[in-house]
Amino acid sequence: MNVWNAKDSVYFRGPLDVTRAATAVLDARGWVVGWSPAAEEMLGYRSDEIVGHSVDVLFAGGRSWQPGLAEWRDAPNVRSNAVDLKHRDGHIVRSATMMSRLSHGDEGPAWVVVAAELAEVHDWEAGQAMLRGLATQSPISLTIYDTELRLAWANTASGREFAEPVEDVVGTLSQDLYPGGEVLTEGAPSTLEQVMRDVLATGEPVVDLRYRGRPPADREQDHVWSCSYYRLQDARGQTLGVCEDAFDVTDRYLAQRRLALLVRAGSHIGTTLDVARTVTECTEVSVPGFADAVVVDLVEGVTEGEEPGPRQTRPEPLLRMARRSAGGVSEPWSRGVPGIPHDCPCADPIGAADP
Repeated sequence: MNVWNAKDSVYFRGPLDVTRAATAVLDARGWVVGWSPAAEEMLGYRSDEIVGHSVDVLFAGGRSWQPGLAEWRDAPNVRSNAVDLKHRDGHIVRSATMMSRLSHGDEGPAWVVVAAELAEVHDWEAGQAMLRGLATQSPISLTIYDTELRLAWANTASGREFAEPVEDVVGTLSQDLYPGGEVLTEGAPSTLEQVMRDVLATGEPVVDLRYRGRPPADREQDHVWSCSYYRLQDARGQTLGVCEDAFDVTDRYLAQRRLALLVRAGSHIGTTLDVARTVTECTEVSVPGFADAVVVDLVEGVTEGEEPGPRQTRPEPLLRMARRSAGGVSEPWSRGVPGIPHDCPCADPIGAADP
């Protein structure tokens, strides 16, 4: 089913486009010599009721037509061309009106006049302002890929993620722009390429897909985005490509990870008073959500329930209680396995795995 047809697409040409506006043709004297169906719908006059009459009958407030009004066609802002017109039944139609010279005859120029209801013009201008804002000011990255998933267009926010000007990367395949990324949303296809191909094939949008990767402009740092995808079609319903809107949620994602880690630690660490079990729980919670690897070494007395004494001049050896790494290496406590001394520099905590 096409969600955008040819009739709807005239919206993008504006209310004052001649294909949809109320249109009248005037001769040099200001007499109506042409009248469109849209004009009849807007002002109520049939063509045979207005053609051959002065256009003055349409103006409210005693205003009359004069050639000087042709300057309207050069006005930069359609809103400044507000004119009150009279409907056939007598009510006032607030309109935006523009004129353009058609030709120079023996009796002077002829003119074409187009008009639309002012409220409709205002709504259209607001829509155009929104589109300009999305292209130049929005913090949301908007990117359009063609049916081959090659970059076709990007707004200002999206362009900031590229190491080169947008025009230099147009035509680049999507998978080449963010290589090595990872789809984080469970149950989704494993690559953005497959996500977009599914959207192109089915027309079903994808909303709030989480993706982690490194943008071309920041290859040293992982970012996480919330991405949505929807298919683009022209007025005939032919598929043009797919649009991606993405918002960087890295800070929010990391905060959620930290909160989830605290919740997991609170529910999984200290389930018993057994020291060996507690240190094992510490490693299970810490890897890989917090660290790439964890090693737990304790003073031997602690394993027997004693309180650790003050730091000694000659540090006593530590016992290796547990070791776990993101690669799957796990080593539970084994009595008598030497650990590392207190003052060894390698006893420093291991950094978090996440950036």
